[in-house]
Amino acid sequence: MAPDLRRRGVARALLTMLLLRARRAGTLHAFLEVRPSNAPAMALYESMGFQRIGLRRGYYQAQGGREDAIVYRKALDWLPADGPQ
Repeated sequence: MAPDLRRRGVARALLTMLLLRARRAGTLHAFLEVRPSNAPAMALYESMGFQRIGLRRGYYQAQGGREDAIVYRKALDWLPADGPQ
């Protein structure tokens, strides 16, 4: 993403909407992976309550080899499945 388009809350808004829709569909946990080199994404996920639960070694292709993935999980039981629309 272009630097001048970062830090405007777009990713947070999109992820929030996705989590709400997933919960309304009956999902109890959300999982995601992120490259350890992607500090801004890790900060976002952690600020939204995702917790690190694992590591997948060599998960991503990277220039000059492979890069690990940090695995995150977030419980979605904070909103009833039939919660506000």
